[in-house]
Amino acid sequence: MTHGRSVLVTDVDAVTGLTVARSLHRAGWRVVTCHHRRRPSWLATRASSERHVVADPELDADGFAADLLDIAASRPLDLILPVGDKAILAIEPIRSQLPAPVALPSSGALSSARSKERTIELADHLGIPVPPSLTVGSEGEALQFAEREGWPV
Repeated sequence: MTHGRSVLVTDVDAVTGLTVARSLHRAGWRVVTCHHRRRPSWLATRASSERHVVADPELDADGFAADLLDIAASRPLDLILPVGDKAILAIEPIRSQLPAPVALPSSGALSSARSKERTIELADHLGIPVPPSLTVGSEGEALQFAEREGWPV
């Protein structure tokens, strides 16, 4: 019972990815799935109309990105939905090359979300208290900070 919309979902071997794929399938989407391992739960799901094994985004981000570009170029897709952190990081540099929208925040927002310094700045700007923080370059700097601010560091 699809209504013409197709989505590529990554990380379907993980519970979150599989749940996303099943939910979209129930909502009538044609679900194309990919993951870097062959696992029975993923291979057996009826939610997936196509299954692709791709490079591991943690070990080979460029290979993963190339695999996604190949999958996306060979079929019509309305949306690409990266689920895991490693997939998100591997897709970010190629998102403009993909033929379908990627369900991610803007590059700037993604960068900010991954930056502890930016998060602390934002919290401070919003009046949210944050514990003392320091980026250190050596064990000695960390020990000095711990002596001044207390443990744990």
